[in-house]
Amino acid sequence: MAMKIVSPQVLHKTDVGGVRLDLRGEEAVARAFMEITSSVRRLAPTAWIAGVSVQEMVTGGRELIVGMSRDPSSVRS
Repeated sequence: MAMKIVSPQVLHKTDVGGVRLDLRGEEAVARAFMEITSSVRRLAPTAWIAGVSVQEMVTGGRELIVGMSRDPSSVRS
């Protein structure tokens, strides 16, 4: 499993210890939850923590990050 902090104020999760990977078993997941939430509270004390996301750990492939912005001068009415 992979676990990540869920917080709109935390954009770069790894910078505040908000990610744990390759978790196996209940004990590892419980420990990771405590480590993530403690780390984020310490390193980003004003961030609102909505919770953590637990996801299937996927290996291989490629990661793609896409960003966009809207140019108001190109928007037609």
